[in-house]
Amino acid sequence: MDWRDEIGLTNIDALKEELVNMVRKKRDTGKDSFELTPEKANKMHDDRAYTCALLGWALLQERRNDILKKPKNNTNHALSYISITPPRRSTMFS
Repeated sequence: MDWRDEIGLTNIDALKEELVNMVRKKRDTGKDSFELTPEKANKMHDDRAYTCALLGWALLQERRNDILKKPKNNTNHALSYISITPPRRSTMFS
């Protein structure tokens, strides 16, 4: 394993620890705040957790754009399985 891979895995482990220790706190304005637990606040940083949240939001936006940009298929799927022929006209001259 390369030294960059080891650093990456170490950062992923630290990210998991930070995410597990995040808690939601209610504010007086009614909004929520996410912070580290009080016993971990002075020992850990929350930068990786915020980066992970922003990464999740960016991924959500990319997936949403892919879904919205798909061409719409307006064919009726039930009719594609049934062969429908136009009616024959019967006239007294045929």
